[in-house]
Amino acid sequence: MGGKRGLTINDWSTRLGMHELATAEACGVPPDFWIIADTHFGDPDINGYTGRPAGAEERILASWRSLVADEDVVVHLGDLTLLHPDCIAPLVSELPGRLLLLIGNHDRPEPEPYDRLGIGTIPPFTLPRGGWTVSFSHAPHLELVDPPGSRRLNVHGHLHSPLAPDLRLINASVEWTNYAPIRAGALIDARIAALEHAPAGFESPLPYDAWLAREYGGPVQLSDLTRFPDAPSRAIARGAYERYRYAVLAAALGAGRLEWA
Repeated sequence: MGGKRGLTINDWSTRLGMHELATAEACGVPPDFWIIADTHFGDPDINGYTGRPAGAEERILASWRSLVADEDVVVHLGDLTLLHPDCIAPLVSELPGRLLLLIGNHDRPEPEPYDRLGIGTIPPFTLPRGGWTVSFSHAPHLELVDPPGSRRLNVHGHLHSPLAPDLRLINASVEWTNYAPIRAGALIDARIAALEHAPAGFESPLPYDAWLAREYGGPVQLSDLTRFPDAPSRAIARGAYERYRYAVLAAALGAGRLEWA
């Protein structure tokens, strides 16, 4: 769609310039749509890898069915499933809404299997909102929000529980949306409100890996999968980080501005 259907940008190592993005309109994305990322449907190891609670997939599916109407559009920011798309055909056929997939690093790169399921594939795209330029990609890209101080946001997935190192990067992985689709407008507007009311000199919370290094020692490059081989310990660490992050944001921005922050 939008003349760039085959473009797959799904990791940190690939630079992505604003000039390479399609428009939301060209991709068939309406002004009001739902967004979700990193569902990994059918992956038996995803709960242990990400620290998700038991029954997370069922929770995602139940939320999708209760929130999304048949006429709605759902933009999936990648990593729909590790399986071949045909394996989740029964599941997808029961989900309401028109599904558009921005292919992630764990998805099949070719669009044909998704075509058979009625899933559209789209490239990274951009749209204006509230005086800001908002880009959508699978992985976060700092170059999409540069230079510092620009009114640019990048909505992404890929990271699961960790946060990207800049509040202009909005992690829409299901771990940060209560395991449910979320209205893109609400997600974006909450972050814009927080950034526009941030006090002078406000410093973002530390990125997850940097916080781990401060709290537990060792190099920043040491991931929590290496630090904590068992899922319960990872879940404890991630819960502690979430409390730290909320406290920093609440102190600077006010707790009332933190929904979907």
